[in-house]
Amino acid sequence: MNTNLKEDITTMLRRMILEIILHPQHLQIKTTGLTRSMTINIQAHKGDTSRIIGTSGAHFRAFKALMAAMGARRGITVTMPKVQEPVIGEADNYPPLRESDEWPQVKIMELVRDVALAIFKYPEAVKVLTQDGEGAVTAVELLVDKSEKLLADALQPHLETLLEAIGNTHGRTIKFLIVPSAESEQQPDSADGRFSRTH
Repeated sequence: MNTNLKEDITTMLRRMILEIILHPQHLQIKTTGLTRSMTINIQAHKGDTSRIIGTSGAHFRAFKALMAAMGARRGITVTMPKVQEPVIGEADNYPPLRESDEWPQVKIMELVRDVALAIFKYPEAVKVLTQDGEGAVTAVELLVDKSEKLLADALQPHLETLLEAIGNTHGRTIKFLIVPSAESEQQPDSADGRFSRTH
């Protein structure tokens, strides 16, 4: 397997996980792979392990679904066994959070865009729209090509779950929706086009 490809997928997973954990220095993501497959193993601080898993496994299911979609986009199978047992730290809680207008909105929206660019086929259609409302609420719409509606519908609950968790970490309520928009002008399926930045 192409080393850069493995690193691209692993880096995207790490970026997402880092937005919901408290002990980033203890996060370990290790990968193994053959030509057309890769396995990702995660180990973290004990307190963060439950955050990565989420209530009834919701966060981990979301991570698995997004990584599988990124792999499928590149013709490889990505598997993620359950999070490994932590070997360091004690269970802890998030500190009390208050509604905040000071949060890394640009950074989080760049993450949303980059995740979309790594999954959806037509990067020129990908746009992220945001609108802040009262009560520390931010509405986020991710526009994608309408030909990818089935994929958008499948990933909607997973991205929604993770953005809710990310918002909670930063004292925000994020209302997220994927919107299949008008057909884009299809471009050649290349690495350069795939990861081009869309504004």
